[in-house]
Amino acid sequence: MTQDLDREQWTQLAKANAEVIRGEMDKLKGLLKGEPPILFAEFWAQAREITSMFKSFKPLEAETRETLWAEFHEVCEATHKLQEGDRSRRREASTQCRETIMAAIQVAAERLAAAEDLEGVDAAHGMLN
Repeated sequence: MTQDLDREQWTQLAKANAEVIRGEMDKLKGLLKGEPPILFAEFWAQAREITSMFKSFKPLEAETRETLWAEFHEVCEATHKLQEGDRSRRREASTQCRETIMAAIQVAAERLAAAEDLEGVDAAHGMLN
């Protein structure tokens, strides 16, 4: 189809394709500016759509394609870093919670072992709750 276009039609279509990709990239950036937590799955689904557009949208001026691709790549790289930081924070919080729980279990187990009567057993059980 693009082979049958004259230069003016080709240029208009190339500009329209670039605007569609720009619009989708603006939506992609908007996902990062929304209310936390960021929905990374939604971001990466949208990013896959944009990648598909780069592959299938013809015509597109070479310079415009390169500029848009560089911007898209920057956004994706920044999001990778952001996502890794988020994962790291969650891992750290999970580790802290686990350590707190394990310490409480240890104290309860020690009290249970030292319990001399039913009251001591109930106290140890209460700590676990």
